[in-house]
Amino acid sequence: MFDNHFKRYQHEMGGRISVSVCEQSSLMNSAIGARICRTSKPLEELVNGEMSGDWHDMVSRILIQFGDRSVGELNSLFLVFEGLSIYDACFLTNRRLTSLLQESTRAVDMDNVAFEGDEKKARQWLDFYHKCKPLLKRWIKVRYPRAADVDEGAYLASVKYLAFDYCREFLPLGIHTRVAMVMNARTLIACIHKWSNPFYPAAVRTVASILKNIISDRMPYLLEALNPSRNPKPWYTPLFIHRKFTDTDFEVSNNKAVLYDDGKSAVVKDIDYYDAECKWIPSMEALLALRTSRFCDLPKSLEHYHATVHFRSMMFGDARDFWRHRMLTPSPILLCSDEPCRPTVFVHGLGPVEEAVMLETEFWGIWRSMKYGEMPESERCYLLPMCARVSFSWALNLRSLIGILELRTTSNTHHNVREVAQSIARQLQIPDFFPYTSGIFIDFTTYELGRLESQRRIAEKQRKAQVLL
Repeated sequence: MFDNHFKRYQHEMGGRISVSVCEQSSLMNSAIGARICRTSKPLEELVNGEMSGDWHDMVSRILIQFGDRSVGELNSLFLVFEGLSIYDACFLTNRRLTSLLQESTRAVDMDNVAFEGDEKKARQWLDFYHKCKPLLKRWIKVRYPRAADVDEGAYLASVKYLAFDYCREFLPLGIHTRVAMVMNARTLIACIHKWSNPFYPAAVRTVASILKNIISDRMPYLLEALNPSRNPKPWYTPLFIHRKFTDTDFEVSNNKAVLYDDGKSAVVKDIDYYDAECKWIPSMEALLALRTSRFCDLPKSLEHYHATVHFRSMMFGDARDFWRHRMLTPSPILLCSDEPCRPTVFVHGLGPVEEAVMLETEFWGIWRSMKYGEMPESERCYLLPMCARVSFSWALNLRSLIGILELRTTSNTHHNVREVAQSIARQLQIPDFFPYTSGIFIDFTTYELGRLESQRRIAEKQRKAQVLL
């Protein structure tokens, strides 16, 4: 079945990294789209006439006439990247013009995993992760016992997810992950140029090499676009910059974010809006009042107001959830290698004191035994755990910021990520800058078992499905 839908590519020298591409190529469709946009002939006449012969010849002819970029806009590809570490995958996911999902640390048990870098040292973190999972499940059940009216399956699933959220902070960045990505061919070409940069990690450059083979095998018409002279970004911008805690780029406290606005009051509605009855909406307040949930669009006028968010001393794992957002301008990421964030399970005081102290002592023992300061950056980046301390900034407009905050304060969100988003939202609610509360769906609730409600809904749907069967 796999061979009917995918073709897997690997580097010519072998290795663990692979890229699987869906066999159902849309290149033919993109060529047709490029052709019909440059002629007045009816679609049926085009398809039955000049496009009825050998499609390879047809695509080549269209590319010669219209260029690979025009066709590439409509040629979408579905790719699955495997064999990459969490650290290396960050370089792939740092793209605006793609749609992607990465393997979830909330849903995968991490029982059978591979590593980048020193496996013996990485195993210390993974063994600690597996040791913590049953302990944390037990501690969570004691702290948050199941209510009589709560479905047992939904409760146990919520406990598992919360335990995984706590434990993920101990996973090493060298552990392998998977990424599923959709992009068009034009973006693919840009990615190949970018990921071929000699300053990028070797695994990322291997991905670029595999993608070149995919172009050669499946889309030879695009080979010309891989010429170095066509590189859209002939410079290098580092994604991660290694820093020490004493460099004053970090805060002592965990997960701190500071919001700076542009000093303008976001009360001006400089675009005309009309309601469903074609009546003119007189104010921003009246406009926002029409929103009934976070799924409603936000007014475009909010794009004219800008803010900067400084994320200080975020955990790598928590920051990764924020890095998924792309409608903004991010700074390089400062990665601290000599002082991690204190793991959340110890900050929250979960579990019996004696057990928790012993567990935290073991955590710090592993950290010190690694001797990160004596490692080269190329080795250290794969052995740091996901509670490693990072700092970065965003520049974005108010429309994007509010949309992100509404999403990242829902009950399903990781507890640390939700707390950071709530902190930013409180700073946003400055009367002189953004005086509105109605029509803004930022959730300031504190949840004990954040995924319980969604698990209850899933359980209810399953019961209804069983009744129908």
